[in-house]
Amino acid sequence: ISDLIDAFRDARGRAVLGGNPFQVLIEAGSGAIRVEPMQPPRIEGGPDDAESTTTEPTSGPAATFNAKLDEQVAFKSIIVNNRDRMAEPLTAIRFYPNGTCDQFDASLTWPRRGSRRISLEITTSLPEAGPLLP
Repeated sequence: ISDLIDAFRDARGRAVLGGNPFQVLIEAGSGAIRVEPMQPPRIEGGPDDAESTTTEPTSGPAATFNAKLDEQVAFKSIIVNNRDRMAEPLTAIRFYPNGTCDQFDASLTWPRRGSRRISLEITTSLPEAGPLLP
């Protein structure tokens, strides 16, 4: 949980202070977490093909923050902007210069400690962590 909170704080701080959006990238399968500058959306088919704009996560410039969750920790759920992202190999949570971020809610589980929930308050980008409610 502390690695995720540190990543969220790093991305928020860099976005607000630097004036450019940043993203936290999570690889649920491996537990890798990194913070990178957000890549501009790709437009497939050229500049006139605005309908095919994609904002899927991409790996770009070098990460400013790297962490890896303990191998016993597992994501039970990852929701970004009300979309289930558990089946995705890479999930991006975007942080903007105005201090806002994507909606994020996840639950993690590990032996001997049970389950925990972590979420982001979208208007301030501040993380909230606590026990998983029944």
